[in-house]
Amino acid sequence: MKRLLPYFKLITPHRKIFALAVFFGVVYGVATGYGLPYMIETIIPVIFSGNKVPLLTLLMVTAYLPVMMTIRATAGYFNSYLMSYCGIKVLEDLRISVFKKLQTLPLAFYQANQSGDLISRILADTGRFKTTIVSTSNELVKQPITIISAIVFFTKTGLENNATLYIFSGLALIPICVLPIRYIGKKVLNKAVIQQRLLGGLTALVSENLQGFREISAFTLEKRQEEVFHKKILSFFHAQMKVIKYSKILSPIIEVVASFGICITILLAGLKGIGHEEIIAIITALYFCYEPVKKIGGIHNKLKNGLASLDRLEFITKHQDEIPEKPTAITLKNPINLISIKNGIFSYNDTPPLFRNLNINILKDQVVGLVGVSGSGKSTFANLIPRFYDLEHGSLTVNRIDVKELNKQSLRSQIAIVPQDPILFSDTIYNNILIGDLSADSHKVKKAAQNAQIHRFIESLPEKYQSLVGENGTRLSGGQKQRIALARAFLKNAPVLIMDEATSALDSESEVRIQEALTELVKNKIVFIIAHRFSTIKVCDRILVFNSGEIVGDGSHDALLKSNSTYQKLYENQRLKKTS
Repeated sequence: MKRLLPYFKLITPHRKIFALAVFFGVVYGVATGYGLPYMIETIIPVIFSGNKVPLLTLLMVTAYLPVMMTIRATAGYFNSYLMSYCGIKVLEDLRISVFKKLQTLPLAFYQANQSGDLISRILADTGRFKTTIVSTSNELVKQPITIISAIVFFTKTGLENNATLYIFSGLALIPICVLPIRYIGKKVLNKAVIQQRLLGGLTALVSENLQGFREISAFTLEKRQEEVFHKKILSFFHAQMKVIKYSKILSPIIEVVASFGICITILLAGLKGIGHEEIIAIITALYFCYEPVKKIGGIHNKLKNGLASLDRLEFITKHQDEIPEKPTAITLKNPINLISIKNGIFSYNDTPPLFRNLNINILKDQVVGLVGVSGSGKSTFANLIPRFYDLEHGSLTVNRIDVKELNKQSLRSQIAIVPQDPILFSDTIYNNILIGDLSADSHKVKKAAQNAQIHRFIESLPEKYQSLVGENGTRLSGGQKQRIALARAFLKNAPVLIMDEATSALDSESEVRIQEALTELVKNKIVFIIAHRFSTIKVCDRILVFNSGEIVGDGSHDALLKSNSTYQKLYENQRLKKTS
């Protein structure tokens, strides 16, 4: 419960509505715990006294029932409605908070976690946790008030008739209910953690299946995917049933305990000769003592369910950023004109160092090609520049300022990246290009598209620039997606440009045209071009050759072809592929 207390503050912005909901909850509790037993105690002696009751008196007494039930029902409705309002607002705030945290986490976090599981945490776990916060807040008002009201009725009855004091022993069994509540709560927590983890895996599988539909169809994996999904669904089913088994068993246990309490009450009432009108009212009040205890037990289970979801949410909200930004971080104001790495060492987690003693200086107006076999460190090197990763040792500076001293947003605002497999948002072509510069007008957007050799294709579409690209650009070819990503880079016109196999999906003619356009784009910039095709690095005036995390060559194409064996081998292998 202590872990949950800080999260109850989520209700604070909506405290007025919550207070009103609490008020109606109190009215409901009093009407239930005191009002209904009192009603029974009042009506039965009048109606069944054996004497003729005047019509007016009979009407007034019997009217007590609909009046009390109307008050109870109205209070219950407004309590539920207003609590639901608070709950939806809390859920909205909670999801925004988790989503906002996700925007600040480093690239390594996303590489280590499945997107489907993160989606499950944002949607399913926040929903379950909201239910815990709001339901618990509500029931912790209504049920204790109901118990207190019923006990007040007991006290009043006992003071009026000493004989009824003996039957209060029925209340003595209420503390016994605490034992199963605590035991079952622990079971529910353990099973709920497993259930939520399995739900995250199930969501991840569905997400991967939808994203990889083409591969599944191409390799005829439909049956295999069905079997895997069926197994996960079956595991999730068993996990759900275990949670339900322990959650639902609590109510019958408390009902059995309550039946013994009522039995003792009836027995003592018979021995003391208490009248039926009094015993009925007392049994009603006794029932309204045990019923809230049963619901409070349900609250305990909900809290345990909520803790399981809280663990999964705090995995995100309390995740430490491996690329922290200092509180004193400064804004990079001048355009980047120098990038330097000195004595750089880098490794992924506990793996051996990928880079050892990396030293390099990149100046403005240099177009630098990065070549090497897969896994040699080209993309990792490029990812260090926008600080997607940090060096373990050594320093990376821009304009002679260590990147760790800079505001990350100001650093990245001066870097444009064109990845090999660009991500397009499910929006229009125009808006996908506009990401490069949200303040740009339509003329600049179209100019960028022309430079990226995509304008003519866009104009051929019925909706032109307002055409939807589909989820992650599914309505476009790989080459068209790459050219839209290139258009973003042209539009951003940043001092640093990183192209990671940015033209790998283009045909030869399109690549030639884009290289012509790049001649203009690369002016007055620092440009990194990662490529396997040597035709792509024709515009480079400097080439870095990577091999096992080391730069084993640095020079022009002609110089490296004469003096660097690694470069010679790469070039020869590609030449053979073309001729074969």
